Amino acid sequence: MPMSSWTPSSDKFGVAVGNYAGDQSKSLAIQVGDTVHILEKYGSGPTAWYRGTTMKNKEKVGIFPASIIHIKKCTVENNGLYETVKPVEDHMAREVSYVLWEWSHMWKQLATGEKSVLLAKVRQNVEELINLRSQLINDTLSSTDARDIRRDIVSIIDWGNAKLGIDLVPRIDGEQVDVDCCSVCNLYRIHMNSAEIAQDDKPKRHTTKRQKSSKGEVIAELGIITHHLLISFKNFGCNVGDPSETMLSLYQVKDGHLSCITEQFMVCYTKEGGPEDQSKLGDYYGLFTDLTSDELEKELYLVAQIYRKGSMKPENQKKNNRATFKRPWGVGVVNFTIASLSSAVKMWTFTIKIQNVTDKTEPHFAGLHEEHINRLTQENKDKSLESLPAQQTGKLGLVLTVSVQVFHGDLTTVKKENPVMFSKGVALIQKIGFADIISPVTFASPGHIGEIRNDFYVTLKKAALERGNKTSGKNVEVKVTVYNESGQEVKGCIVYGCGEKALNSYQSSVYYHSNHAEWDETIRLSVPIDTFPGCHVCFELFHCSVSQKKDSGRKMFGFAFFRVTNKSNIVIRDGLHELCVYKVSDNHHPKQFFRLPFLLDDFNDPQQINNIPKHMFSKANERESLTIATLLCSGKFTQNGDLPCILNWRGEEFKGKLDQSLDTLCKMKEDEIVKFLHDILNSLFDMMTDRVAIETCAPKIFKTLVHIFTLIHHVRYEMFKPVLESYITDTFSATLVHKPLCSCFQRMVDDAYVHHEKQNLQLIQSFQVIDFIFRFIVQSRLLQQKDLFNQRASDAQEFQDNLQGLFRSIGTMLSSTDRKLQSNQSCILTYLHAVYTPLLEVLKEREVSQLVNEALQRMPPVTSLPDDITKVKLELLRRTVSTRLFKCDVSRHVLLDLCMKEVKSCLEQKHQTKLAIELYMDIMDQIFQLQKTSETHRLIDFGTDSVRENIKNIMETLFDATLEQIIELSTNPASVGLIACLLENLRLMEDEHFSALMFVNHRGPKLHGFLMKVLLVFKVLVDPHIFPQDWSTMRMVSNHIMFLSMEHFADAIQKHFTKDFSVEIWNMYFNLVVAFITQPSLQLDRYSEVKAEKFRNRYQDMRVLMGVQVETLWQSLGVLRRNFMPALMGPFLQLTLVPAVEVRKATLPIIFDMMACEQKVHGHFNIVASSLIERLDFLLTQEHMGDDQYMELFHKMLMERVRSEPDLKETGEHFVTSVTHLLEKLLDYRQVVDGDENKDKRMHCTFNILNFYKDELNREEMYIRYVNKLHELHMVANNYAEAGLTLQLYAKSLGWSDKLLPAGLSYTEQKERDRKEMLYRQIINSFDKGKVWEYALPLCKDLAEYYEQNFEYKKLGDLLKQKASFYMKIMEAVPGENPDNPEDFYPRQEPAYYRVTYYGKSFPLFVRNKQFIYRGDECLKLATIINHLSAEFPLAQIIRNNNPENEALKDGEQQFIQICSVKPIPQDRPEFYGKDIPLEIRNFYMCNEVDTFQFDRPYHQGVKDPDNEIKTLCIERMKMKTAYKFPGILRWFEVIDMEVEMLSPIRVALEQLKQRNGELQVLIDRCLANPKLYFTQLEMRLNGTIQAVVQGGVSKFHEAFLNTEFESQHPEDAIYITQLKELLTEQISVLGRGMQMHKKFVPPDLMPLHQNLEQAFKKMRSQLQDLGELHLSQVSLCSQVSQTSLTSQVLDSELGQSSSSGSFSAVSFEVKPKVDIPPQDVLFNFAPTDRTRWSYVPFPEEGTWSGPPPVPSRPSSLQLHGNASQPGNETMSLLKASKMSVSTGNLPRHSTVVKHFSERKAVPSIPPKRRPSERPIYPSAPTIPSTPNAGLLTPTLNTSQTAPVLDSSPNAETPDLPPRKPRLSHDTKEFSTHLNGDTGSRPVPPLPPRQHHLSESNVNPLRQTSPVATTAVRQVSPVSSPAPPPTHQRHTHLSEGGTPLRQTSPVTSTPPPLPTHLRPTVQMRSNVANGNLDSKEMSDTSSSTSDGPTRPANPPPVPRRSSGIPSIPSSPKPKAQPFSYNSGSDVTKL
Repeated sequence: MPMSSWTPSSDKFGVAVGNYAGDQSKSLAIQVGDTVHILEKYGSGPTAWYRGTTMKNKEKVGIFPASIIHIKKCTVENNGLYETVKPVEDHMAREVSYVLWEWSHMWKQLATGEKSVLLAKVRQNVEELINLRSQLINDTLSSTDARDIRRDIVSIIDWGNAKLGIDLVPRIDGEQVDVDCCSVCNLYRIHMNSAEIAQDDKPKRHTTKRQKSSKGEVIAELGIITHHLLISFKNFGCNVGDPSETMLSLYQVKDGHLSCITEQFMVCYTKEGGPEDQSKLGDYYGLFTDLTSDELEKELYLVAQIYRKGSMKPENQKKNNRATFKRPWGVGVVNFTIASLSSAVKMWTFTIKIQNVTDKTEPHFAGLHEEHINRLTQENKDKSLESLPAQQTGKLGLVLTVSVQVFHGDLTTVKKENPVMFSKGVALIQKIGFADIISPVTFASPGHIGEIRNDFYVTLKKAALERGNKTSGKNVEVKVTVYNESGQEVKGCIVYGCGEKALNSYQSSVYYHSNHAEWDETIRLSVPIDTFPGCHVCFELFHCSVSQKKDSGRKMFGFAFFRVTNKSNIVIRDGLHELCVYKVSDNHHPKQFFRLPFLLDDFNDPQQINNIPKHMFSKANERESLTIATLLCSGKFTQNGDLPCILNWRGEEFKGKLDQSLDTLCKMKEDEIVKFLHDILNSLFDMMTDRVAIETCAPKIFKTLVHIFTLIHHVRYEMFKPVLESYITDTFSATLVHKPLCSCFQRMVDDAYVHHEKQNLQLIQSFQVIDFIFRFIVQSRLLQQKDLFNQRASDAQEFQDNLQGLFRSIGTMLSSTDRKLQSNQSCILTYLHAVYTPLLEVLKEREVSQLVNEALQRMPPVTSLPDDITKVKLELLRRTVSTRLFKCDVSRHVLLDLCMKEVKSCLEQKHQTKLAIELYMDIMDQIFQLQKTSETHRLIDFGTDSVRENIKNIMETLFDATLEQIIELSTNPASVGLIACLLENLRLMEDEHFSALMFVNHRGPKLHGFLMKVLLVFKVLVDPHIFPQDWSTMRMVSNHIMFLSMEHFADAIQKHFTKDFSVEIWNMYFNLVVAFITQPSLQLDRYSEVKAEKFRNRYQDMRVLMGVQVETLWQSLGVLRRNFMPALMGPFLQLTLVPAVEVRKATLPIIFDMMACEQKVHGHFNIVASSLIERLDFLLTQEHMGDDQYMELFHKMLMERVRSEPDLKETGEHFVTSVTHLLEKLLDYRQVVDGDENKDKRMHCTFNILNFYKDELNREEMYIRYVNKLHELHMVANNYAEAGLTLQLYAKSLGWSDKLLPAGLSYTEQKERDRKEMLYRQIINSFDKGKVWEYALPLCKDLAEYYEQNFEYKKLGDLLKQKASFYMKIMEAVPGENPDNPEDFYPRQEPAYYRVTYYGKSFPLFVRNKQFIYRGDECLKLATIINHLSAEFPLAQIIRNNNPENEALKDGEQQFIQICSVKPIPQDRPEFYGKDIPLEIRNFYMCNEVDTFQFDRPYHQGVKDPDNEIKTLCIERMKMKTAYKFPGILRWFEVIDMEVEMLSPIRVALEQLKQRNGELQVLIDRCLANPKLYFTQLEMRLNGTIQAVVQGGVSKFHEAFLNTEFESQHPEDAIYITQLKELLTEQISVLGRGMQMHKKFVPPDLMPLHQNLEQAFKKMRSQLQDLGELHLSQVSLCSQVSQTSLTSQVLDSELGQSSSSGSFSAVSFEVKPKVDIPPQDVLFNFAPTDRTRWSYVPFPEEGTWSGPPPVPSRPSSLQLHGNASQPGNETMSLLKASKMSVSTGNLPRHSTVVKHFSERKAVPSIPPKRRPSERPIYPSAPTIPSTPNAGLLTPTLNTSQTAPVLDSSPNAETPDLPPRKPRLSHDTKEFSTHLNGDTGSRPVPPLPPRQHHLSESNVNPLRQTSPVATTAVRQVSPVSSPAPPPTHQRHTHLSEGGTPLRQTSPVTSTPPPLPTHLRPTVQMRSNVANGNLDSKEMSDTSSSTSDGPTRPANPPPVPRRSSGIPSIPSSPKPKAQPFSYNSGSDVTKL
């Protein structure tokens, strides 16, 4: 894309409507909704590209396609390189877009959390915001509507932000507030209003004309005055048969009576069922207008009345020549309540069921709808009639379908918003009568703006006619016509149904044969106003014949009429009128009778009888009448006859009746007054200018005026206020009326003061309308000023005197303390402010302020005023402050002193404090605005000095009082307003004000107290709870003002209190600074990036500025700094932890200064160090302060400074280093302090910290604190054993003294011995729950001794019982859960151990690239621990194999966790020597008190033989040592040392045979003790061993090893061959015992199985004999069963014994006398000196089996372990598993292999005697390859012989000893062999004390730090195979697996040689303790076979001496090289 094609773009701003990934280097990633600033353009059309930036990240410039950008209008400033763009759209619309974008990020949190209700509300408001925004950008709204919409938007946004926890954005009229142009007080009020909105359940609304929802409650809330109901006629489902008229009208119950509230909507249909006007097909609309909110909230009834227009009878309708009549046909009603209808739809559809009229119901047709409505009301149904009585039911199934829609607002707006609908010809249906709210518009004709409404409603109710000489009643039809005064017909003035044209005359419906017809039909007479006076309405009565023809005329038999107005144009009253019916002949027209009486009552009225003419053309029949009802809705005519007496008060007929006329006017109907308001006011003011009238009736005229003004103030007529204002400005012309008005008003006030015993309601009303009174007074004076011809010089003074007199009387009234005048005083103070605006039109501001001041100054002080009076007075002052009087300099000086005096008095007296604060805020807000104005006009000096003087006055008067009140109220919400005032005061103050405040007003001793109060108040201001959390803008403004003010106060402190030193004020200052800098609102890192940058640009980082200030003042103190140590260590340390680098750099030197200062004073800095450590611990762990950056900066800065200080160099460096280490550990702890998934991390970090406090810092109190924390963590996690061991650390630190220990750490205050006793009890209970009763016994012993010494025998007895129960639990294990078998006990399960390694740099430092041994629960599954680790490290990938570590994984960022099972290697137990220790005791120590573990990695050496895999199966054995023993105070410890050992195939075979023999031996012993439980397992094991199908039995071993070829090729393995033969022989012996036991207990039904086993066993034994492998001369082995009866005898004796306890135990078979038992390791089994061999190896439960581990090909990844094989087929399973990768899910629930590990026990055999100088000979443990069990996860039991360990000292040497044969000891005839199965040709030197790296550490675990990693490289080299010893001397002491006992020596040991091709190079993992886990990869000498890559058959030659264990040469005196430990090297060299 050539650069020349890029051109500047004319389009500058747009919005993305699509996503663009922007994956190229110069592209810009864009998402939908992003706004972009376009700089350049390339191309055109849809393929064009833009270059620009996004508005949210203007730093990155890139290209993006133009097709995804919607261009919007904008304004460009500084066009060019530094241009900026601003969209032209409404700012509120932009704000809505931003808010919706911000809310969208929180939408998911609401959806996933438990806030479904809030989610629904937010969603509703989001939709409303979108709707409002669309209306706002439509540009069709008026300014008022747009303002209302903006207010609604702001309300919704504030509500939503508060609910969602987003910071509040202060706004004024929808625009965000510029805090520089807004006072603090106003800003506070804006926040308060927004907070109130947020507390509501839904946002407040202000719109009055726009609301689409039709909920009634919403309508009421919005306060909408008018509503309109649109009725759309959808379907006419009635087969009338004739043309029809359907009349629809609304009814409602009002005041308990049902009434029609609207006119009728007429729908005309043809006989075919279609509308007469075809243009209205489908669009028949009628709009019921001007409904009120109350009417919509109540139930409405839509009544439909159908009239048929045809013949009299339906059966006559076929006769075409019949006359047409209007006949009733049907009626229907539907009810609904708008408020209850769903707002989800805009239009609701209703079906009206029509009841057809019958002959019976026709006479009652006019009232049928009322019956229906009553029925609906009673039954509370939502639809029209569902059932009617049979006698009233006409044709059912007749329905009308209508739809209803509601519109809100005035009719003009509705028409404007819905032009399409109104273009279809919507019929406007008026309400009958005026609306509830009367306005000038009310009197206008609907749809005819500017015309006055003049409607006259006439309702034809009923007729009462005589039948005459006829047998039936008449068919009466009434024709209504209107005639004017001259008798001419007024045409087109009658409206019957809206929607149709006006009529000249109206013809009523006809009721068949009814002389008492009831029509109830209403018509509207719309007569022109000029014609309306004198009109007559004539009712012509016709009889209609059934047989009447069309062309024949109707015969009129009578008529009635009435006159609309009288001679005075007074309209006939509303209500019912009974008209007389005149008989008339054909020769006379009814208009000839219009001068006759028309009311029936006139003939009974004596006054009217005289007016009746004596000679009448026709007489009225008094027994016949026509009843009608009238209603006037006119804005021009009245029905009140008293009104003329006011309007024509000067007339002759009204002379002398003025007083009565005024009284009549006050009682007149309000509607009549407001209709003729102008005329009445003209008359009243005309009276006030008349001398006679004013002298006689002045008070009453004034009272009448007050009555009218009060009427206008009423809410119903408040719309007439503009009418009154128009009258004042345009019509009013009384120039001298101000005199009588002032005089009357003053006289009324004086009379009320004098006659105070009476309550003067007239005075109260007068003050309520004082605004109108003074408007007329002022207007009168203005007119007087304009009347130049009648002006006098004294007029102005006279006017002022009148006003002063009035205000003087008001002041006198206010000065009274009489309670009876309080109502008058309250009224005066409430409404006095209304006179300011009118008075300022004729007086100057100074004059008005003086009038008000003089009146208010006369009031008593605050202490003497009641609360009500004080309240209204403060309200008056608040209103005064907001007027023009306060903006004028002169008047402001007058009023400011009054206001400040009032505020100060209220604050000091605690009297109306809230209102006083509001007044204070008003003053400060006004002063701020004046100062901003003066700054704007500074060049012309606009009031600058005046405002500055006002600020000084406020400061001098209210500053101290404000401080005292804030201190007293503290963080009370009532003080927040005062705080805003104080902040505004400080903001307005300049340097001269601060100087005057401190050095003039508070000079000398007062300054100290004043500054203390200031600092204390500032401490309140920085409190995080003083403002709500979301008031970030308010907080930042407050902090900025405080920071600027602190500069002045800090200078004063430094200037005046350094020489005259005050620790108190300096300490207060420093603590304030710390609180200021550390307050949450200033931590910009907690805000979004945009918001933080906004605050930083406006205020800078105030933390840095304040940090520099405090550091400067600290340095200025010099030697005085020692006064603040160590008290300020905590605050200053908190200051240094602020997450701002500059603050830390500025404040960290203070820490060093405190150290140096104490060093100079005391010679050490122990106090400072102690305080620093304690506070650092608290701040990091509790306050979550600090980070890695702080740790680095702390170390760097303090280390530089302490090194530069000679006195601190040594101790300081050590201290800084220690604190840095502590910071590292505390930061690790803090990262995991929360969350259940972090509990293990939390324990580990706690462990690290307590060790650090104990070992490095020696802080016992901190150490104990974390011991308790760790104990609590263990208790929560149910780690009871670890919890007890942890708490034991604290208990051991206590004594049995009576010293009183303070409360703390959840302990109460108590004596030391009591606390120790309590701790012991807790520890013992924890050990009991953790099933480690062995640990509880010593504590019980100590506690028992204490009880015994203190004679607490009761406690002692309980303790001994508990101790006894522990002994029983150890021996009998845990009782079963089955209550039916209480004798069932289950052995204690052994814990599982796992090796867990963490690879990756992203792990926490304390586990990164380190490996640990984890101690699991007794029933812990591997899947469980994997899930736990996955939850703890969700990003980590789990590695389930045990492959060697990969260096690439260590250096990568990805996390890997490797986990596999390991087997514990027990420790030596000297206390067991020479004793027959029960199995249960020894089993415990097999997996407890251990710190050494091992696991095996099987592989094949060379080419694997598919027929016999045993030939090449090898094992790589890894031994690991942890830093501490298990169990400990953690469930995991780090591996600090590792050693690798290789096992050749024959040694693997030995391991397997030893395992099987040992397992079988143990199972025999268990079956002997409990045959019921273990017989089945014994049977399975015997069957699997004797009938070995999988592994092939003895033949496989013979084929692999027991042949001449192997012996010749591997002469160095001769000893192993011998051992293999011995183990095979031993297996026969053990099987023999097993077969005898099986025969003893076998059930009869299983005897065939036993016989098969006997035959197979004989076959196996004979096969072994044939192979020549059964050596009967081995004295150390069991003899054959067939050659001796010893075993049988012993077995018989054993089978006769039983365990009394019910638990299994080991049985000892003694052949020779007992000998001394030397010390031995419980890991190994000891062979007796006789031929009876016994040992214990754990055996699985019933139904499980044992299998070997999988054998993956080398060097491919080694899997964890393979599947277990079937019982007895272990070897073959082992071979087949080499190709399998097995997870725990593939294992059976009770895997034999796993059970081996979980129940691994050892029963020591009796070894031969030894010389006293010799250490015992340690046998090797059996190797049990296994797979982790899914049911009981225990470590993989890959036991082996303990690896020989060389001396770890660099100078130690192994003596050169010639090879020698094994020999018998002269004392005990003990046969000694080499530890690793050597031929025994070399002597074993005596064992030195434990010095090797795998030995048990004698250091206290808590004192022991991470040991230095050791390295041992060991290579097994071949030696010449010596000849085996003679058979008669082969008393080789075998372990449980059959291998010779080996002697463990940390000094020297010689392993058995390996052939050259089997010698891999093995290297030791080193630096483990340091967490590096760096090691050389083991030399891979493997090659590929058919099964995959394996070790090569011919690896490269290995030198005889290399790094590792030296090879054993054939020379007589080989010399072994000792280990050399080099720190930092990965490999230890020889």
